[in-house]
Amino acid sequence: MLCPGCDERIEVARERGNAAKAAGYPSWANTPEYKRSQREAEAAKLGRTLEPYVPQAERVCRAQLARVEKAAEAIRAHWAAEWLRPFRTALYQADPLFREEKKARSREEYWEQLEQSRLKTALYKRAHRDRANLHQERRNRRIAEAADGTLTPELIAALKLKARYCAYCDSAMLPSDKVTDHMIPLCDGGEHSLRNLVICCRLCNGRKASLRYEEWVERIGPAHRQRVAGLYEQRYASALKAIA
Repeated sequence: MLCPGCDERIEVARERGNAAKAAGYPSWANTPEYKRSQREAEAAKLGRTLEPYVPQAERVCRAQLARVEKAAEAIRAHWAAEWLRPFRTALYQADPLFREEKKARSREEYWEQLEQSRLKTALYKRAHRDRANLHQERRNRRIAEAADGTLTPELIAALKLKARYCAYCDSAMLPSDKVTDHMIPLCDGGEHSLRNLVICCRLCNGRKASLRYEEWVERIGPAHRQRVAGLYEQRYASALKAIA
């Protein structure tokens, strides 16, 4: 017969051992509760406090609920954007200040994602050389079909040599940075002609891509917008169409 305190500790140890075996553990020392108590004791020695214990099943449930809530939030954001789209379109067309703020945000996002987009494009071309070659063949065919005879490789080389500043952003260009761009894209019915060709930097060429010229003018910074719009009007002797 031991003292009451010893008997109580022995009884608690026996109950813990039985509970551990019932849960599939060899002993109480192998259970998560025991390991948790040891971590709490170590933390107490260091003057720290652990977060309240949460069983694994509950942690898994919380993680699943968080994923569901994240998906639901994305769906709600999509629905809200679709519902607001007509109002934002009307506001974009009617409010010049809102329009400029929207364009400024788009330009900022472009520059933030520029390096990532370049890397993604390079990896894609490297992994799909057949598609890249097919695209280049299609472009060469469009150039041949849209050519009006006013451009030759020698003339293009001379235009590049003469050009010092980008036709769009007006920045100084290195020889390796000079590329040709069709003001009206070939895929949109543009000509491969002297009046439709400009020398610009690679950044502007990548930003413009296949945009219609009026769309491109809208994306250019306010400091260069009037000059770029005037370039079209000078070449084609007509004003740009307003974006619908």
